[in-house]
Amino acid sequence: MPAKETPKTQKSKPRSRVKASAVTQRPTYAEVCQQLAESLRREKATAEELQNCRRQLTEAFEQQARQIPRPDRSPLVSPKAE
Repeated sequence: MPAKETPKTQKSKPRSRVKASAVTQRPTYAEVCQQLAESLRREKATAEELQNCRRQLTEAFEQQARQIPRPDRSPLVSPKAE
């Protein structure tokens, strides 16, 4: 039995169309706006929390610095003439 010959120029298959279910899964403009608003609220809450932590850390360092005895660090002043 002779081998089946394949044509030299084959037509490409047409692309399949996008399924309707894929189109309906895209978020609407309102949903995107809502997601953005939620994201901004979370970001603001995180920024406030970081600011609060930074403030507490600064206060703790200042309190610790007040408790550590330090040698006198008065500026060098020329002795008073008597």
